[in-house]
Amino acid sequence: MSSQITPLFPVSGTDTAKVQGIPVSTVDPVNGQVLVYNSATSQYEPAVATTGVNEITLGTAAVGTVAEVSTFTFIGDPEAWQGQYFTIGVPTGQAYVWFNKNGNAGDPAPAGFIRGVVIDAGDVSGTPEANRNSWAGAMVAVFASDPDLSASRSGDVITLTSRANGTRSNIALVTISGSDASVAVVTEGVSVGGVLGSVVLRSENARADVSIKNIDGNVRFDRALGNIALGNGSGTIVSTGDFGAGVATALAKASNDTGGIVLAGGTSSLNINGKVGESDPQTGSFSSITLFKTITATGTTGARTINKATGSVNFASTATSLVVTNDLVTVNSVIQVSKATNNSTARLGAVVAAAGSFTIHMDVAPTATTRVNFLVTN
Repeated sequence: MSSQITPLFPVSGTDTAKVQGIPVSTVDPVNGQVLVYNSATSQYEPAVATTGVNEITLGTAAVGTVAEVSTFTFIGDPEAWQGQYFTIGVPTGQAYVWFNKNGNAGDPAPAGFIRGVVIDAGDVSGTPEANRNSWAGAMVAVFASDPDLSASRSGDVITLTSRANGTRSNIALVTISGSDASVAVVTEGVSVGGVLGSVVLRSENARADVSIKNIDGNVRFDRALGNIALGNGSGTIVSTGDFGAGVATALAKASNDTGGIVLAGGTSSLNINGKVGESDPQTGSFSSITLFKTITATGTTGARTINKATGSVNFASTATSLVVTNDLVTVNSVIQVSKATNNSTARLGAVVAAAGSFTIHMDVAPTATTRVNFLVTN
């Protein structure tokens, strides 16, 4: 058997080319095209590859160091703040910023700080608004020559910006009352620059797997019956360093459940509904877990639809039952309720779960509108 292979893409429109007897289009290709058979024209033609071709995109973007930006807002009367202070980060630690009036207050000199910065508006005494104006102006003037921080002003709000990039201790009120002033971090400082990378893997074939794996195959993303598996053959990821020494974090989806997160030991935080729970570094237990909730407004009584794990409803005076429609609830749900209004007459009774709803009963009806909180566990 013999066959002649001629150039796939003719160098001119007068050339003739075939692959095993099938004609090749005379159209010149452009960069990135491949030879594709077109059954409608019964010939090979240049085209962009789609089906079955994987795309890999590697992207990088520089990430530089960032200066910390904070705000201090005057609310009360700073004339009453003599000797009081707030703290803010500087390159080598923290500084304390304290308030004085015409040199009459003593430096509080708290221990453990790099230096103090005094804000003295001079011998002024006026309305709270006038005093805020005087001390705000004095603060901007002081930081104009400060080696570590600069200041700008918009009304009662002072923006403090680190003159150098890098991580800083966050600004904090210490002896100044929260009703007199407020502070906030607008931009967190960043000390370490680097490169932010991205990897995009895409297959135009809907039935294809897309995989990322090391030589042992222990990290993988694949398509199997519409699921995404992370990790080794059992679909598990184990981390021993990301959450502190000795912490093992497992994420797994078994064939007979809807997936779950297991955290074991150490000092880790649990993320539920986008809210990070704080952790106790001594015991490793969670000190705060926040769930989405709906709190029924005061004055709104009776049956409610609340499709969340927790919330509240209001019993009207003399009401003995209330139905909550909730698509999270099944007949096997465990529902805990508590009375949140100090109505000494009302006494909670049973809570009966059904598919898509639950009914809260009162053994003794309230004499006035009474709030009841609930928590659904499945």
